[in-house]
Amino acid sequence: PGGEPSPRPGRPVARVAATEWKPERPGPGCVRGAVHDETAYALGGVAGHAGLFAPADDLLTFGEALRLGGGPVLRPQSVAEMVRDQGAEGAPFRHGLGVRIGDPGIVGPLAGAYGHSGFTGTSLVVDPARGLTVVLLTNAVHPVRGRDGIRELRHAIAAEALRLTS
Repeated sequence: PGGEPSPRPGRPVARVAATEWKPERPGPGCVRGAVHDETAYALGGVAGHAGLFAPADDLLTFGEALRLGGGPVLRPQSVAEMVRDQGAEGAPFRHGLGVRIGDPGIVGPLAGAYGHSGFTGTSLVVDPARGLTVVLLTNAVHPVRGRDGIRELRHAIAAEALRLTS
């Protein structure tokens, strides 16, 4: 059923990082192995707005496909359309398909980079000009919501990546 734990084969739910305390959900303790976002949960566990949910190595593979203009998980035509400015009028930054282009809240000091972020603080930042793909997996809602500092953490990680490439 929608929203129930369904870890990847060979990865028991006990090895999946806990997300948020949701006493209204089945099972003891924090949500584990299922999306915690209320809207995504109501939609069966999958919704584009809910951020990044995958192991770091899978997100790196995805990010590298974006950076390199295609690869094992994305065709070159798909990447080109994803990273093309879609012309969202009135937005403070440019929008691709599934990525924000130059959004300082995600890419920090990596001007020209693009990426995707999630409510819990996860982010994927891709900077083809510098040859960078940065994956940040965090959990700002564990065990409960209301923790500050994710934007600052994203900026610090991006600044360190920039420093390492300079």
